Amino acid sequence: MNKIISLLFILLIAIFAACGKKQEVKPAETTTINAPVLIKTETETNENEPEIEDVTNHQVVIDTANVNFHYKNLLEAEQLLIRLWANVGTEGGLGLDYDNPENSYEKFVKPFVKTILSDTSTMNYTFKRLTKKKNKYNDVISVTTSNNGNLRFYSWITPYGGTMPDVVTITQFRSDSGIFAECVSFDPERTGGHNIWEIETTNQTYYLLPNWIRGDSQRGVAYLNVVTIEGSKLNYNHKFFKNKDEFVNNLSVPYNCANWFFTAHAHNKEYNWDIAFDDKTSTLYIPIPSRDIDNLGVGNLSDQYSKYKFNGKYFEYIGQDGGFWLHPSIRKFDKLVNIFTTNKYTIRIDYMGNDKYRYVSWNKGKSMGDKPDLVIENGLKEYEIKDKYDNIETCRYSFINAGYKYICERDTLTICDKNGKVILLQKKIIH
Repeated sequence: MNKIISLLFILLIAIFAACGKKQEVKPAETTTINAPVLIKTETETNENEPEIEDVTNHQVVIDTANVNFHYKNLLEAEQLLIRLWANVGTEGGLGLDYDNPENSYEKFVKPFVKTILSDTSTMNYTFKRLTKKKNKYNDVISVTTSNNGNLRFYSWITPYGGTMPDVVTITQFRSDSGIFAECVSFDPERTGGHNIWEIETTNQTYYLLPNWIRGDSQRGVAYLNVVTIEGSKLNYNHKFFKNKDEFVNNLSVPYNCANWFFTAHAHNKEYNWDIAFDDKTSTLYIPIPSRDIDNLGVGNLSDQYSKYKFNGKYFEYIGQDGGFWLHPSIRKFDKLVNIFTTNKYTIRIDYMGNDKYRYVSWNKGKSMGDKPDLVIENGLKEYEIKDKYDNIETCRYSFINAGYKYICERDTLTICDKNGKVILLQKKIIH
């Protein structure tokens, strides 16, 4: 155990050493064994280029002591990185080896960081093979690029954080001064996530960066940061949001991430919203936790949002509402308690206050932005069972419509006729 802890400590020091210094990245011009050799710049590759699917039998000869990582073009570099990623690690190619963390760092992390930090042509390269979800070895590296192509984040989760993931992010950006890069580890307030939203003003482009961090298996925080590119530096210090009381440079919301996962995301992988942006109205939607606090001291997300509208200079708080992706007729409720999709319907159950619930459904093929096909008010919660963390394991809601009884029990819809006979039974499907 002491040996493993020592190796972990060595790895963290190595990562911070590589990530701690920002530098201008220039095309490699040397042929020494300690630097990538760029012979041909290739920003895009032929779509017909053969893919690397089964890479477990490929071996790459690499001098881990000197990080001897040679490539002729970025396609070749990407193929080498894919092979390294697959061959390293005891957890199916996660990129780090639990038993030999310093060896894993040399084999994948350091060549990858070195390639990005030292080669400007990577700014225009898609890395579509390395990030391809189809390949089971390559689904943990994400590359997010702004629409104007001037800001990019490369991120991956190391296996060392346990229930609190450790995230390593390389930030790459372009300005009139050149192309630059920096590596930031474990700092959600200085990294981007799954989206980059651009806001143009007369003199500046602002980049909104939604992100999140999980503190443990239950608690998490959703962040929204803002950054501008200023020469060779990134500026995160803009007071760009005006809430009810003051100007702030970021917005954050602590919440029970496990509860939100089982309420929404577990039923349909498209139901993964937290912070959202309506680019048609330039309005941010920041999630509001419900008023009931769990035994961990954080609230469950309600699917209600604080709205911040851009006024040409900054985002200003303008009130509360349901998400813009919902039909306007159903945006008023206290909190979302269940949502799932069956073969025929999309169904959501909302708590309306005063112990009353609302059933809303759409026929197959429609979105929640369409007018609902059925709305039933004044439903009741018959029972619920919670786990030790105060998350609802199962619950049963019932609604009466024209004498028919609609029963939603966690992820199953049952409809009974006036005599209590079951006429429809459908379970959730996961997309």
